Formats: sequence, C-alpha cells, structure tokens
Amino acid sequence: MRRVCIGIPVRAEPEKLDATIESLSANTMQNVSLLLLPDGPDEAMKAALANYKDVPQSGTDESRGLPACFNRLAAYTDSDILVLFESGAIPGQHWLDYLLSALDADPCNGLAGPSTNRSWNEQCVTSYCRRSPAEVAIQSEKIARQFGPAWRRLKPLHSLGDFCYVVRREVVKAVGAADEGYGLGPCWEMDYNIRAARAGFQGVWACAAYVYRDSLNPQRRHEEAKLFNASKQRYQDKFCEQRLRHDRTDCCFHCRGEDCEYFAPSELIEIHVPLKKTETIEDSTPICFAPNNRKQDPNLSTSQNMPLISCIMPTGNRTDFALQAIRYFQRQDYPAHELIILDDGSDHLSERLPEDSRVRYYHLDSKLSIGAKRNKACELARGSIIAQWDDDDWYAPNRLSAQVAPLLTGVADISGITGTIFFVLDSWEFWRCSQQLHRRLFVEDVHGGTLMYKHNIWAKLARYPDISLAEDATFLRYTIHRGALLQRIPNEDLFIYLRHANNSWAFDCSQYLDPQGWQRIDEPALQAADRAFYAAHSSTAPHASSANSLTNNVEVYSSVYC
Repeated sequence: MRRVCIGIPVRAEPEKLDATIESLSANTMQNVSLLLLPDGPDEAMKAALANYKDVPQSGTDESRGLPACFNRLAAYTDSDILVLFESGAIPGQHWLDYLLSALDADPCNGLAGPSTNRSWNEQCVTSYCRRSPAEVAIQSEKIARQFGPAWRRLKPLHSLGDFCYVVRREVVKAVGAADEGYGLGPCWEMDYNIRAARAGFQGVWACAAYVYRDSLNPQRRHEEAKLFNASKQRYQDKFCEQRLRHDRTDCCFHCRGEDCEYFAPSELIEIHVPLKKTETIEDSTPICFAPNNRKQDPNLSTSQNMPLISCIMPTGNRTDFALQAIRYFQRQDYPAHELIILDDGSDHLSERLPEDSRVRYYHLDSKLSIGAKRNKACELARGSIIAQWDDDDWYAPNRLSAQVAPLLTGVADISGITGTIFFVLDSWEFWRCSQQLHRRLFVEDVHGGTLMYKHNIWAKLARYPDISLAEDATFLRYTIHRGALLQRIPNEDLFIYLRHANNSWAFDCSQYLDPQGWQRIDEPALQAADRAFYAAHSSTAPHASSANSLTNNVEVYSSVYC
C-alpha cells in the first residue's frame, strides 16, 4: 500500500496552519503522514509549533524558501508520495484521491497538482470562493462534476504550481533535490518540473481535485516580487540553450518553454542534483490522518500490512444460507477480514457458528430494516474498509481481493461488481442480461450486494436509509452524488446473485423490464460442495456432471499484493 507524506512549510500566521491541518484531517480519506517544515518561523509561529509537539518537524531558524522545504521533506521520509502543501490552503473533498488517480493514469505521470482559485496558470478555474469549509466543499463538488476524471499535461511551460505539489518517489530518485538557489523567489517548481520531464516524468493537472488558496501575506508577496527578476534569470540561465552556449546574454521577457527550439536541451542541462540525506523519520512516527481512527482489536488488525476489511451481513431466519455465506467468508484469500452478522430472526445462529474469532455475531431483540442493520454493522466495524456480504449470494474466494485493489491504490472510494449472473434456485436457471438492461436494473451499473467502500464514505457522506428494499442502491446514489469515486469490477467468476422465493426484490428474470434483454446461459462451474448445497435446496437441480463442477481446491489470487 502506498505511503503518503504531506509536508507543510510554515513561517507566520499560525491560525492558517490550524485551518489547514483541520481541513486535511476532515477531507483526506486515507492514511497519510504529516511533517511540519518550519522555515524561519516568527515568534507567533514558534509558540504555535510547541502545540504540535506530537507532529514531526524539520525546520531551520532562517528562511530558506520552498525548495529547501521540499528537500527536507524528500530527505526526512521514504514515503512513496510526497505532497508539499501550502499553509492556509484548504483541500476539497477527495482532493488526494483525484491527485493519486491522475498519477496512476499513466506511468509517465510523476508530478500532479489540483485546481484552485489563485494561480497564474491553467490550474486557476474559479476566481471566487470564500475560505469557509462549506464554501470549499460546494466548490470542490462543482469542479469534480465539471471535469470528472480528466487530467491534463501542463505543456509547454511545465507550470505545475507549488502550493500543492505532489511528487512520486521515483521522480525524486531520478531528479534528486530542488534547486535551493532560488531561495525565497519563484520558479523553483518549474525548474523541478522540467528536469523531471527530461528524466521521463510529466507533471499533470488533476482537474477534479480542488484546493482553496488564501491570499499570500504581504511579506511573501513582497519577497517574490523583489526576487522575480533574479529567479527568471536563474531559470533561463539553466534551461536556455543560447545562454548555456553563451550565444546570448539577455533574458527573454517570457520563456515559451517547449514552444522554443532552444528550450532545455537534455545534453546541456543538469537533470539530477544529489539530495542530501538526513536521518529518516520512521513511518510509525508521523501523525496519521486515517479514514478510521478507532482502535482495533490486535487479533483483528492488519495482516501482511493490509488494511482490515469488515464484511457486514444482515440476516434473519435464513439459517442454512447464512451458514453457507460464512463458509464463503472463511475461504477468502484476502489476509485481513472480519465478518459482522446482525441477526433479527427467531432462529438463532449462535449455537451453529464456527469457531472463528473473525466472525462476530449479534442477535437483535427487535426487527430492524436491512438498511438499519447495515448501519449498525458499520458502527461495529473495526476495519477501514466495509464490504457488503449478503447472506444468500455466492462469492468467489478472490472476491475481496479483486474489489479492494482500486481502493488500496487510491483509484476509487467504492467498488462494485458489474455483469451480474442470476441464479434462479427454484427452477435451476441461470441468466444474464444485456448491458443496457443491467444499467436499468442497478444504480451506477453495479450490483448493490457487492458494494465495498472506505469506512469514511459511510461515516461522512451517507448512511443507509431505514428501508429493506434498494437501501444499498440509495446509499450508492447518495455517495456518488456527494463526490465518491466508483470503480466497476468485471464479474469474472466473482459473484452469483441468488434468486429465490424470499428475495426482498421480487421479479421474473425472463420478463422484467425488457424480455428481449434477458439471455439464459449454461450453468457456471461451481465447486462441488457449493453446488451440492444449492442442489439440496432445489427440487429441480439436475445431476452434477464433471464438466460443470470444480474440485474443492481453491486457487489463491495473490498477485494483487505482489
């Protein structure tokens, strides 16, 4: 799992630092580390930093500028992703998820930055936004809807802004240190961008990510204006071929970047600058913003450094099917998972449960809706990821592994399986439907019973409605509307939707909505024990043949974690 470290340079205005840390904690939906980077702090900031004694700090008594802060960040942590984040900036919802998704979109994407309200380049998409968290949330949702998953290269100038500067560790290995010669002046980030480009990494604008920028304080505005010409000259001295060959001595009024034939010849520029190593802060030291900051039972914590997945299973008077669902849970190949069972039926499961500390059973004194039971299970969950686990459907041993992958990489907040196979138990029929009909049947084209999501989605964006039909569809619709990212997982022998007389949602597979959209298919291959279980509950089950039954050997899909 990728490790992310956010470094915040600080000099003055401690109230802005407080606002930034608070908003990062509220809007960062995954584990990240935090490092403060004092850069010649004034007395008020020094006093404020004492209140953050639990947060690691790497600072200097004198102001050295943002390139020096970036270098300290890169040297003091070995995290996979570095984020230089401006004090006073307020991130919108899912800001980091969108940025990481942009980096993942292309192996050459090595640096990324968000949209904002104050920037001289393309990243400025709105000129008006107030500082309040509510206003930022509204603006971020609007921008996410406007741009979707789009990302853009910032050629020809390689102008990625330094207010939220996201850099992969591979770029630091290739490019090394930022040029501290720029000091308190501008242009250092463009210097780093072009060196990264010549090393094979491009900087991209993650359009859907939004970070609000407050106005710069007068001191910084004065310093950047005073040093602008010197920074421009330093930049052109380093990247203009004519100046490198001493064919001209004057500066261009405005560098045209890649549009100029003399720009940044690889054979003449210095791409890699050694990064001075210092004592590395261990990953366990920095304060973490976690999606679920509750204490975990040590017996149910992560295995092989993977986050715990809490599978939630509401049930009631479906004893045989619920016990079979537990068997499917037990043979999952994902290394860290628990099952929370909320049972409001008259048939207690407690005496028939397997001896397995991962299975947590709760019998309710009164009847609740399925939505209410799901909410209760989420409250009890210890994991940072929630997986819906229906009590009557079939799940493959690699279901959790397949669905958690986009959540671990930051590509999505929610995953669900598309391409449903329908198993009508009473008639022993198997059906698929057309893509068009599947989209009509299921919200966002994924089967609601297969939802997996980060716990913070439930904690911050939406709860299940207090109903027992389409509660998962309503939950999904709300979360997507409020900015959650969905990844559809193709149903490659991962899931079979069981249809029987007691389904909450009753319909005829051959006729519902569009008779022409249904196609009867051959019986899928199931493990012999699984097929035997269903055959025992169907009077129409045909005799099993060797052609459509698998052996009891379970293939382990471990490549996701390699």
